[in-house]
Order: sequence, then C-alpha cells, then structure tokens
Amino acid sequence: MRKLLMKAAVVPLLIVLTGLYMPRKRKRLGSDPPGTSGVDTNTRDAKRRALEVRVKAGEVVRNDDGTYREKATGHYVGSDGTAQDGSGAENAVIQGYRDDGYEVADKGPGAPTPNDITGTWNSTFTDRDGVRHNKGDEFTVPAGKQRFYDGFVNFGDEDGDDWRGIETKSGGADRTPQQRAIDAWLNSDPSHTLDVKLPDGRTITVNGTVDHMGQ
Repeated sequence: MRKLLMKAAVVPLLIVLTGLYMPRKRKRLGSDPPGTSGVDTNTRDAKRRALEVRVKAGEVVRNDDGTYREKATGHYVGSDGTAQDGSGAENAVIQGYRDDGYEVADKGPGAPTPNDITGTWNSTFTDRDGVRHNKGDEFTVPAGKQRFYDGFVNFGDEDGDDWRGIETKSGGADRTPQQRAIDAWLNSDPSHTLDVKLPDGRTITVNGTVDHMGQ
C-alpha cells in the first residue's frame, strides 16, 4: 500500500518537471464584465463627443423624448451625431405607389391636429427642462400641432377618395411619441381626419396612415 501511495505522488511531480503539466489559468480580477469584452470605449466616447459638439453648436436639438434631430432638416440624428437622411427611401416608396397606378401627392405643409390628443411615453427619460417622464405616463399633443408626412397615397375608388399619410423610416429612425399619438388617434376612428393643403392648392382629407419602417 505504501508503495502505491509513493507512486501516485511521484507521477504529478514528473509531469511538472517535464513541462507537460499546465496549471489552469486563474481569471484576472477586474476583467471585462459579460457582454463588454472587446468594446472600444475610445470609439464610443468619440461618437458621444461628436453628438455633444453638434448640440452645443445649435445644429442638433433634443426632442422631448430624448432623441435628437437636425435643426435645419428635421432629420433624425443617431448617437454618433450623424443625421439619417431618409429622402431616398421616401422617394422610392412614393414612386412604388405611383408605378402601381395609385394617385400620390408628395410631401407638403403639415396637417394641424383639430383637437388635443392624448398619448403615452414609450420609454423613461429626462427632458430638456430636467423633468423625468416614466414609460406609460400620459402626455397631451395640443390642438394645432403640425403632423408632417412623407407623402400621401389615395386608396379610394369611384365611391370617393381615401387619402392616407405615408410614413417612411430608414435605418434605426422611429416616429416620435407625438407622431405615434397623432397616428394612433387618426387610425382609431373613421371620424378622425386631418386636412392638408397641398402645394398645388388642393385640400385633401387624410383618413389614416400607411407605415414603411426600416426601409
């Protein structure tokens, strides 16, 4: 029995001496937490600073819901300060309806809301005045608020017109909470409509919306 124990003790020693034994590496204290390994924090900070520079210069403004847009164009701005120009996607959608034989109208002046409309925040954030809003809290879109669509398409027939506002979003852009509230109100009841005066002088009645997201 003593001989067997001595042999068992000698084998690991021989393995270490011959270089065949590799001790298991211990996890380094302070290593990256799960999901963050390899993240280039310098790049992330540079993008954040680029956005801050544009905000301070007055080129970019913060929306009530915490998102950003270009002051001059109204285009959605990402976290790196780069504007998302969706005009190409908008034109493609409108041309697609035109090719299919529908009557379309390019974007024009905004459509004012006829009354106050209630919406709910879809995220928790702190607005420009430092007021905190929680997800699910209600807010009011005041009467007269302009809703701008990317164009209009007429789904009507011989019985009458059926104009819909076209909303196109490309990349990671999304509608603002105010836009969502107005669209939800417009689509919720046939009696809910918006009047839009087109550049050619015509006034059309918008009965609902058609969404083209992620174009």
